[in-house]
Amino acid sequence: MKCPHCNEAHPDDAKFCTRTGKLLDHISSIGESSINVCPRCSKPIANGLVFCTWCGANLADFNQNGGKFTNSQVEQSKNSDYVPFSLDESVINTSRESSRNKKIVYIMIPIIILFGAVLLLSLLGVLPLNQIFSNIRSFVFGQTNVEMVESTSTISVANNLTATTEVIFEEKTPTLDPIGSSNASVTPPTVTPSETLPQPTETIVYQLGDTIQSTRDGMTQIFIPDGVFVMGSNEGEWSPDEEPERVVYLNAYFIDKTEVTNHMYMMCVEEGSCTPPQDYTSKTHSPYYGNIQYDDYPVVNINWAQANTYCKWAGRRLPTEAEWEKAARGEDGNIFPWGDYFSCKNGNFDDETQFDDYTVEGGEGCDGFIEIAPAGSFLSGASPYKVLDMSGNVWEWVADKYDSNYYYEQPSENPLGPEKGSNRVMRGGSWDNNAPNIRAANRLSNDPNSYFNNAGFRCAYTP
Repeated sequence: MKCPHCNEAHPDDAKFCTRTGKLLDHISSIGESSINVCPRCSKPIANGLVFCTWCGANLADFNQNGGKFTNSQVEQSKNSDYVPFSLDESVINTSRESSRNKKIVYIMIPIIILFGAVLLLSLLGVLPLNQIFSNIRSFVFGQTNVEMVESTSTISVANNLTATTEVIFEEKTPTLDPIGSSNASVTPPTVTPSETLPQPTETIVYQLGDTIQSTRDGMTQIFIPDGVFVMGSNEGEWSPDEEPERVVYLNAYFIDKTEVTNHMYMMCVEEGSCTPPQDYTSKTHSPYYGNIQYDDYPVVNINWAQANTYCKWAGRRLPTEAEWEKAARGEDGNIFPWGDYFSCKNGNFDDETQFDDYTVEGGEGCDGFIEIAPAGSFLSGASPYKVLDMSGNVWEWVADKYDSNYYYEQPSENPLGPEKGSNRVMRGGSWDNNAPNIRAANRLSNDPNSYFNNAGFRCAYTP
């Protein structure tokens, strides 16, 4: 049998060409005398075929030439881009597209494997991609070496509590010896991250008992979780403007632990954002405001607008009437911040006889102060949320306008007070009030332009 691949004779039962190693099964199946070679793909084909069984070339010219190819056709067929016959265009395109696709696949597979390996090593922390890319960039573009030398972090929250991260960089120029020097060298670029660089946090979740401190005035603020509480009083139990008793839901918020003090208010005045109190004296102290002896006492003689301005300056706001009452009595509706029974030791109330003959239960001098006491003096009178001075000492302005019938139409979620009304609400009672007036549910209406030597305020904040 004559091999079409090497034109040499092989045994009839040979399966492969001894010169080229190519398979001879196809030759055996069609018979040696019927074999020719396709000039396009050089594979064995049967004589008389119209198209090559391997590459689909049109063999019409081949058959018309008596089963022979001209020397020029054979020579040209050695060029892989040459089609010696009228091969169908769709077959050519399909063959070329298939070849291109195979090349693309062969190229992409190792690239994908390499990329996946690099990504996996980066996620595992084995391969520091940021440092590698930085070094490459510095080397290619000749950038100066950058070294992180200091990192400071301050993270705090709430009003005027800023969350900042400061990173200071120091540039170092690569050291170069004079050109031609045998010791010429370039310091390789390095990036050294500070070990104290803080990790960013997305959300701060506050819990019952959490506190924050304002960077504006130093006030400690206490977190009040979201939820329901009992607001108001039952019909006929106390004052009609507290009726009806009902359950109200409030979103979470912060409220000042004590009333705003003289010293805190003076900071706003000195900065030019607040106006001074309407009167610098208290009932028995003159001067009271501006006297260092009373810096830690609640500021008084402030009208509603002045209180509102201060809270805005401090990055906070006046609490709503509902927020104030929840912070004072807790979720279960205490009569007083500390419980349901009055005690003159738990706050600053009317226990003096210098101005009238009345004293609260416990007698004269029970609380130890003739008039205003320093803010936060009565820890035993703390509310369930540990808020201080919610009963007695000084009345406190809140945000709401006053309407004696508002509770009948008040929303059950986050009430903001009536839209109309000329007066504003005060809460908490003061040093010259009796037990009924210092209850957590008690309401007082006053002209927002008025001011008193026994009235101040505290602020709130929504996180």
